[in-house]
Amino acid sequence: MTAGRLRAWRAALRLARRDALRARGRTALVLAMIAVPVMLVSTVDVIARSSQDGPAQIAYRHLGKDPSVQAEVSFFGPDSPLTQSPDGSDIRTEDLPTPPPGAVDAVGAGDAAPDPADSQRQALAALPAGNTAVTELRGYLRFRISDGSHRDRSVGTNVRETDWTRPELAALATVRSGRLPTTVGEAAVSRALARHAGLGVGDTLTAAALAAGEAPGSGPALTIVGVVEETRGPQERTVLAPPRTLAPVASDVTQMLYVVGPHPIDWSRVRAANAAGAVVVSRAVLANPPPKAQRPEVLSTGPAADMVAATVLAAGLALLVVALLAGPAFAIGSRRSRRQLALIAAGGGAPAHLRDIVLAGGVVIGLAASLLGAAVGTGLGVALIPTLVDHGWADIVRTDVRILDLLAIVAVGTLTAIAAAAAPAISASRLDVLAALNGHGSPARMRRCVPVAGTVLVGTGTAVALLGAGNRSGLLILAGTTLTMLGLIAVGGVLVSLVARLAGTLPVAGRLALRDAARQRGRTTPAIGAVMAAVSASVAVSLFVAAMDDHDRRAYQPMLGDGVALISLFDDSRDQADVARELAGAERVLREHLPIRSVHVVETPVDAAGKSLSMTLSPPLPAGCSSPAGGPPADDPRCLEGFGGWDGTGPYPVTLGGSEVVVDDGTGVEVALGRAEPALRRVLAGGGAAVFDDRLRWPDGTVHIAVTVDGDNAGGDNADGGTLREIVVPATPVPTSAPSSDLTFGGLLLSPAAARGLGLHSGPAQIVAATDRTPTQTEVERVNAAAEDLGLSSPVVERGYVSEFGIGLLALAAGAGLITLSATVITVGLAAADGRADLATLASIGASPGLRRRLAASQAGVVAGLGTVLGGIAGFLPGAATVLMMRQGEDVVGPPWRLVIPWETLLIVIVAVPLLAVAAGWLFTRSRLPMTRRAVL
Repeated sequence: MTAGRLRAWRAALRLARRDALRARGRTALVLAMIAVPVMLVSTVDVIARSSQDGPAQIAYRHLGKDPSVQAEVSFFGPDSPLTQSPDGSDIRTEDLPTPPPGAVDAVGAGDAAPDPADSQRQALAALPAGNTAVTELRGYLRFRISDGSHRDRSVGTNVRETDWTRPELAALATVRSGRLPTTVGEAAVSRALARHAGLGVGDTLTAAALAAGEAPGSGPALTIVGVVEETRGPQERTVLAPPRTLAPVASDVTQMLYVVGPHPIDWSRVRAANAAGAVVVSRAVLANPPPKAQRPEVLSTGPAADMVAATVLAAGLALLVVALLAGPAFAIGSRRSRRQLALIAAGGGAPAHLRDIVLAGGVVIGLAASLLGAAVGTGLGVALIPTLVDHGWADIVRTDVRILDLLAIVAVGTLTAIAAAAAPAISASRLDVLAALNGHGSPARMRRCVPVAGTVLVGTGTAVALLGAGNRSGLLILAGTTLTMLGLIAVGGVLVSLVARLAGTLPVAGRLALRDAARQRGRTTPAIGAVMAAVSASVAVSLFVAAMDDHDRRAYQPMLGDGVALISLFDDSRDQADVARELAGAERVLREHLPIRSVHVVETPVDAAGKSLSMTLSPPLPAGCSSPAGGPPADDPRCLEGFGGWDGTGPYPVTLGGSEVVVDDGTGVEVALGRAEPALRRVLAGGGAAVFDDRLRWPDGTVHIAVTVDGDNAGGDNADGGTLREIVVPATPVPTSAPSSDLTFGGLLLSPAAARGLGLHSGPAQIVAATDRTPTQTEVERVNAAAEDLGLSSPVVERGYVSEFGIGLLALAAGAGLITLSATVITVGLAAADGRADLATLASIGASPGLRRRLAASQAGVVAGLGTVLGGIAGFLPGAATVLMMRQGEDVVGPPWRLVIPWETLLIVIVAVPLLAVAAGWLFTRSRLPMTRRAVL
């Protein structure tokens, strides 16, 4: 930029600042339109950046605050070489080399399995000497809560067991109240768990889930001595316990090691530990990651290019809406400054100087609005983070404000304001100086190339969107939509002029509104474009969501009969008292919170200890297949046909008791299916066995059951330490009473007499209940909360298909309506301010006061009506293209997609919103016509 241009810009900025201070109302309007989006984006940026963990935050979460904790080591198993990323988030197992033909495997058939302890020793040997390895055990337990309230409550949560008296490990948690546990029988709970379960210092937790072989009731009682916040995150729900707590009560624990000492662990040591099957999160590696050449290929390379491009295009559309909303204000400012600009031009100012003066208004207001919005948004984001964390809506351990991000947001906001001022600036550079000095002016003539270019853009955008639908490219659809919208905005001025030709057929108010809109296209067209952009987005998303809702409704398969509720029992080694207590609690919860009509206990075959037997039905195989019990040969695709299960074409098979074999007299199945089955009842009453699916029966009329017996009680002749045996049962096929129903039972039903005849015992597995009506969502939430308090499994309540998109469609309509109302209010207000002289003329010739209101309502109708109609047309293209793209997808599960018109949403957006805008224009406009002094020429 030359020195002369720089001096000219300084003068233009001074004029723009003075004009902004002089027209405070218009300045405040543009300021708000730019500052509010900038504020929202800045708030989201602060929260999003704070939610992203960098190397320092990863080290803080895994290794705590003490720098002497050098690494966290976890084990995947012996002889499992691994590849990991430096932060341990991406982990893959490496394939062992295939031995040459004739070679003997390292572990023969008779050799012992690899010892996990040897693998751990190998991993630790790869780490530097002089450090100490401290063990931490992690498991999951269910606790009964004793807090003096006489309420029977329970909670399931993770448990961390280690020596919390060591200062290095104590730095893994921040004590909020009380202290960390030091001796057996004490525990600390995380603040998130305390808030969730209502726990506090002094309460008692008793382990309810016991390890195999332990006597019932032998779980230790843990007294809560502290409430802490773990470095792993404020939302972690955990019990911190001292050593020797998990061993008596948990049979499935994970061992972790903390490496404590003065010697850091570099990347070469980490890779050596990976070879022994260990994953290492090293403080030194996080601080100084290895070169990219030494890192393995990551599982995720970040956002895909299509996603980034789509995000940029969507953000560009949002900025376009803001620019279109702010454009009329700059147009009015330019018109108000016509005489000043004409004097500058008469004094030797070039057209470029006039253009720069109007653009400087966009710079001044845009920069001020962006700085204000960024400052307020940053403060709001920082203030919201503690609230989000306290309510459990975010897992944030630090506040991260990125200055470069905020500067970029300020720059984008400023450029948006400049873009809004661009069209008025170009018009100002073509100012008729003599007409402006005389107080006259006529609308600038539209160049023919503008509507022609707009038409070309509309055609090109439509073709690109349809091409994207055919190629299943969402990016092409979005790009085509953007081109179409830009083209419609370009031809908007011509459309306004065409519609204005109908003015002669309208009453006075409508005639004036249409002619004013055509005369002031620089003010009207951007407002119509803003409404069109908002409505088109709403229509497009509404079409897609309606099609998705229709697809999901047709693809939905109920799990139970309508209104049926089911609670599964935990399959633990327990005595009959535990079973009775769990059944009673489940029935009480169901009856207290749901409109229960009847309940029934579903039983399945169990072993002598009361634990469910693993039973799998073996249907007959196609000719030429031979298969061991329990599954087909993996390498013969012909033999997989009989094991495909539900193929998506017939009735959906419900699962009762978590098993394919149920012992029942027919009541449980009838309750679960929600209908009577008399044929089934007759077979089971006669002491037989029955199936609904005749494909399960072999040619001799029997059903084959593969039973896996626990290895502790059998010889152990399979890989899982158990033994397989086959039971053959004669079964009767029964016709269902509702052949067209969506539900059936896909297993074998044994009558109690038939089970006894096979030497099988049965035990409770589920409780199923029929209701008088379909429970409400509130009732379902209450029964879930009550079941969780009692330590029961989550209830399953069948409510049929419930659309999740109704509120979303209304929100879209509300958003489009808000932007439409904003655009019409802005346009009507600016038109009223710009047309005060015309209104005064009307008053002087005797126009009634109500004319002003009717004129404002008509102006609102022009903007909202044209904008919503064009928006509906523009939005139909991407919506239909997206549905067509989904219809052609080969990976779409369920019935094919089809175009569904959401008439209610469209009527709200295209009809109700414009009528509301017209009503707002009429109600919020004063009737009194202004009386101003006429200029004397």
